Amino acid sequence: MNSFEIISKVLPVFLLFILGYIFRRTGFLSPQTASQMKKLVANITLPALLFRAFMSMEPGRDELLLALMMFALCGALLIGTQLLMRLIGRKGDIRGYMVSGFEAGMLGYALFLSVFGDSALPVFASVDLGQVLFVFVILMPMLLARRGSIAGGGEDSSTSRAALLNVVKSPVVWAILSGLILGSIGRALHISPEPFAPISGFLEIIGNLTVPVIALAIGYELSFNRELIGKALIFVLIRKVVLLGLALLLIRFLPVKSELTSLAFMTMLLLPPPFVVTLAAKDEEQGLVSGILSVSTVVSIPAFALIVILMGV
Repeated sequence: MNSFEIISKVLPVFLLFILGYIFRRTGFLSPQTASQMKKLVANITLPALLFRAFMSMEPGRDELLLALMMFALCGALLIGTQLLMRLIGRKGDIRGYMVSGFEAGMLGYALFLSVFGDSALPVFASVDLGQVLFVFVILMPMLLARRGSIAGGGEDSSTSRAALLNVVKSPVVWAILSGLILGSIGRALHISPEPFAPISGFLEIIGNLTVPVIALAIGYELSFNRELIGKALIFVLIRKVVLLGLALLLIRFLPVKSELTSLAFMTMLLLPPPFVVTLAAKDEEQGLVSGILSVSTVVSIPAFALIVILMGV
């Protein structure tokens, strides 16, 4: 795949982000409409895409080791960042939660599939598995506990329990789990996929809506505060450089040996922090968090295209 082909496949995604931003600036779409678009993705189209991705994944020993590696890497990044924040006197800073974990669901799949197509779903899913488990099992409870502490001046256990219950009920979580379970059962019993072709086709159509809808919705929410853009840009650049260095260091140790898996791993570490981090931001932190997520999202798209070109996959 030459450079022109790669750019021609990534550019439409970038243009959708710009179009979403234009929709907000011109008032063509209301904030409520953009919010409903994200709700549609989070509850319908993304779960459909993830269900197909994890159902088609064949989790052997190497894939499980890759998931453990990703989980451990995210954990090490969280611990390291928290320790660094304490050392520089910034204990409790929201940026301490914005290095571990990556926005694969809302952005990673869109970028990766834009270039490599539907057949690359299980490859990216194999890299995403450990990361998404970390976000839901470790990072999300920490963010919810921080939010409860902000709301009540101390951790509100009832608020945290209610929020955690929402996580357990998340369609994304159930899509991943059911995809893994049903896929494993189907392969173990050698069940033919032909009788389920209409359902599979329906899920494919629904899942394919994820890329355009979420690109427009995220583009709509891009925020560039002039007063905070400098801080956001510095944080994003440092984060990208550190994670890119880690990716180049660790790529040779990936349990799954394939060029596409290596590229999926590189792509993952180039992605923005999970968008759910906004849940735990204080009012005075919201501007900086929005700026970091916006800048990181915009930077991630050309960075992804450049990595694909350089790796020559």
